Amino acid sequence: MKNRSDMNENIFSPEMKLGELIDTNYRLLSILSRLGVRLGFGEMSVEQMCRQRGLPTELFLMICRIYTFDDYAPLYDTFGREELRHIVDYLKTSHRYYSDYVIPRLSGEMDAMIESCDRLHGKVLKRFFDDYCGEVANHFAYEENTVFPYVDGLLKGIRSSEYSIGSFEDNHSDIDEKLSDMKSIIMKYLPENTLTEQRNDVLFEIYRFEEDLKCHTLIENRLLIPLVAKIERES
Repeated sequence: MKNRSDMNENIFSPEMKLGELIDTNYRLLSILSRLGVRLGFGEMSVEQMCRQRGLPTELFLMICRIYTFDDYAPLYDTFGREELRHIVDYLKTSHRYYSDYVIPRLSGEMDAMIESCDRLHGKVLKRFFDDYCGEVANHFAYEENTVFPYVDGLLKGIRSSEYSIGSFEDNHSDIDEKLSDMKSIIMKYLPENTLTEQRNDVLFEIYRFEEDLKCHTLIENRLLIPLVAKIERES
């Protein structure tokens, strides 16, 4: 990602064309995809796209900045219930994107690399990766089955006496930590005869996934949790 000293974050504006948006940061292609924006959008602007989908423009621009600037600290102060509803929808969509696209793609690259490993190293790496996938699935399941339904209820005026967003904050694990361990294993400890090209393919996928997860976690920590806490205080 870019540092804000290298690029003015105000480059993202409601009038900006979607094509210009992608030229500024190609990684935003996956954000548009998650929002259901298909290629072939012509000269559509950010504001037109947001209006078409009923999405708060400033929230979308904030998400773009999160995925573009590695030192960007989003502020939730001007957001309310409408933005919170869209944040939850976006997080749910990201879960599906990871589960249906990113992890299967990484798994395919991993299997191809493991075939070139010796049996022992391949078996260890496969177990490590499978354990990580299980951890990710459990993390998403907790949010889908506990956190998001709680937020949905809160938005409808239903306040649970048995749960609060503080419980999520206290137990919110970073699912990108094990990816660092996986990178180290692949770069440093697999035998030299493991094909370099296949190793690189896996590492590229891991780095992209890791960067995306960090943005995902930032949205949860800096937008979701404080916004829900604010609504709890008002209830």
